[in-house]
Amino acid sequence: MSAWLSCHGAGAIKASDNSFVITANSAGALIRPTNANELKGTILFPLPSLPQNVSHLVKVAIDFSSQTAEVDAVTIMSGGDQVFQKNNLEKTQEFTVNCGTSVAADQRGKGLVLAVALEFETISGRLKFRSVELEVAGASPSPVESIKFDTGYWNITDIRRWDQPREKNEGPIVFSKVFSSPPTVVVSMAGASVDKNNNFRVKVYATNVNSKGFVVHADAWGGTTLYSCGVSWIAIGC
Repeated sequence: MSAWLSCHGAGAIKASDNSFVITANSAGALIRPTNANELKGTILFPLPSLPQNVSHLVKVAIDFSSQTAEVDAVTIMSGGDQVFQKNNLEKTQEFTVNCGTSVAADQRGKGLVLAVALEFETISGRLKFRSVELEVAGASPSPVESIKFDTGYWNITDIRRWDQPREKNEGPIVFSKVFSSPPTVVVSMAGASVDKNNNFRVKVYATNVNSKGFVVHADAWGGTTLYSCGVSWIAIGC
């Protein structure tokens, strides 16, 4: 038997690799670029966790329309692990893509994220998502476990003074709720202060993700003097 895990288009979340603007309403989410030099980027959609009796992923269905824009790739993440990816799609309207991917036992029950890579031809391009869906096999058609979200913000100044810069910075994040298994965590930079006389080389990422929290990092390299850096995060699981 099979079941569908879905997310309304309005559930779209901007990844940290772009400056797109998302306008969501009851019909979906309109995506548009704001920088002519940043016409590629990723949009994330949280999905319900994989049921415990799922054997494999069947197919992905993306319902969207576009104006001088296309979907280049889709990726499925489970608990921080990539379980499926399809590149070079070049789709300009709704489509489905077969997965045929087996599901490991330790991936069941973990939060899912469907990442969609976009490319706009010009800054005037538009793309509207109505829904994204994932068909899974071996699942009961009964409702799957409710999805949980947790979000937050962290800054380097939570652990040190701004005028004491260093390259490596990390801090613990404790979820406001305990997940039943390690959720998928997505982090993005929410502003940074660096010395204007050096290059801007800063990255943010998460490690040690478990059901109660994770460790957030904001690192600089190559001579960048990092005074402060904010990190927004979202955890998706059950």
